[in-house]
Amino acid sequence: MKPSSKQLKVIEFLEQQLKFWKNTNDIGSPTHVGDISEFSRANLYDSFSEDEIEDIDILTTELYINILEIT
Repeated sequence: MKPSSKQLKVIEFLEQQLKFWKNTNDIGSPTHVGDISEFSRANLYDSFSEDEIEDIDILTTELYINILEIT
C-alpha cells in the first residue's frame, strides 16, 4: 500500500528537517528543538490538526535527540 497524502506530507517534512540538520553549522544548538515546533506549524498547519502537529513535533524531536546521541 502506498503512503496516504498525510503520510507523504510528514515524510516530506522530515526530509526537510533532515536536510536542515545536515547543513547546519551547529547540530547541537539548543534552538533546534524550538525551531522544530515553529517549522512544523508553518508547514503543516493547513493539513493537520493541532494534536497531529504536536505528535509530529514529538516524533521529530525524538529523531533529533537520537541523532545527537549517536555523535
